[in-house]
Amino acid sequence: GQSSLGRLREFHFDKLKIDRAFVSSILDDRPSEHIIRAILAMCEGLGMDVVAEGIEEEAQADRLVQFGCAGGQGYLFGKPIDADATLGYLRDSYRGALHAKAI
Repeated sequence: GQSSLGRLREFHFDKLKIDRAFVSSILDDRPSEHIIRAILAMCEGLGMDVVAEGIEEEAQADRLVQFGCAGGQGYLFGKPIDADATLGYLRDSYRGALHAKAI
């Protein structure tokens, strides 16, 4: 059969997500660490952006940055919110940015 890695050549992806199962064990599981490093190296070679999912601890984020991962998402950065709350969050962030720029 066809491997899923073979699809990287067939389809021109520009982003890849690292599953939270690997991220959650990055600090204490050497195989997860090696898999993440391999994914990052492969994506760098293919010119793909990478997003690590499920980052919950500062130490996980630090390790991913150390490995060269520039994108991440997870509870460390914020919990999921509904559409109305998202609009409010963006509005408040925009006002804060304008205020900071004015200072």
